[in-house]
Amino acid sequence: MVTKNNKHTHYCKYQPANIVENNEYRLYWARPIPTDKPLPHNIPDIVLTNKLEKKTYVIDIAVPNTVNISEKYQEKIGNFMPLAIEIKTMWKQEKSVLYQSY
Repeated sequence: MVTKNNKHTHYCKYQPANIVENNEYRLYWARPIPTDKPLPHNIPDIVLTNKLEKKTYVIDIAVPNTVNISEKYQEKIGNFMPLAIEIKTMWKQEKSVLYQSY
């Protein structure tokens, strides 16, 4: 990896920023999302906001065994759907979508 000062960093020592932002997108990675209501599950893997379209994608990644996929899916929906709804309300988004990747 090449850092801002053009020094090479070994990939296992590289620490990416928890927030990356430009004029069109904001990306939160492994960071607590502050909410008005206390939520027990407020640290999804990725939160991507398209500022121009006012859409937010809450993404959580899991690697379950094939027999546990539907159970894990329901668990993630139950954990992070309240966060997606809260983000839509607080950030005044047109749409807030919850994605799970397996």
